[in-house]
Amino acid sequence: MKGLRQLFFSSAKHLHPNREQGRFVVAMGLKLHQLQAKKCQATRDVRKQLAAYWPRPPASSRDEILDRSAQIGNCVPLSELRTGTYVHWIECKPGQGAKLVRAAGSYAKIMKEPAEKCLLKLPSGVEKLIDSRCRATIGTDKDNTHVKKKLYKAGQSRWLGIRPHVRGVAMNPVDHPHGGGEGRTKGVHAMTNYIEVFLVIQGRNFIL
Repeated sequence: MKGLRQLFFSSAKHLHPNREQGRFVVAMGLKLHQLQAKKCQATRDVRKQLAAYWPRPPASSRDEILDRSAQIGNCVPLSELRTGTYVHWIECKPGQGAKLVRAAGSYAKIMKEPAEKCLLKLPSGVEKLIDSRCRATIGTDKDNTHVKKKLYKAGQSRWLGIRPHVRGVAMNPVDHPHGGGEGRTKGVHAMTNYIEVFLVIQGRNFIL
């Protein structure tokens, strides 16, 4: 229903088989839902979710609404958040669903006071303008140390869907410029395709 807030009660936490983060099993009425676990969030926390079309409050009551809803894990429109707030799971269009900053331990930062457009700094360093009616979740995704986990055997990489990378010096001359030869020798200097490097740099840093 328009203009109403939904209350979520976290009841249990468990691991998800295909994601690095844990998940909370939450109860809303008679139904059970799964939500991503957030950093510094415990069970029995109350989750409030504001609809994307929730009207912007007047200046007199805005501080009170912000203080009440500024809890880690709350999903609110960008127009209701202060500058400097860390958010993740961000929508690109109102009501579309989360599209940006979904990796474990990642977050974006609100760089400018939201108006019609909100300026966000993404983990890549790119600053992007997004409609202030779009929703985002306060805080960062839980388990930001997953990148430090060590894989102890090749089979663990295969479990994650990562295939082996064959070295060029281990190939035949027909397969790679570094292949062939008696013993471990490249035969030629290491070469880089500068056209590919230019396209990668252009796509990352110059085209927004």
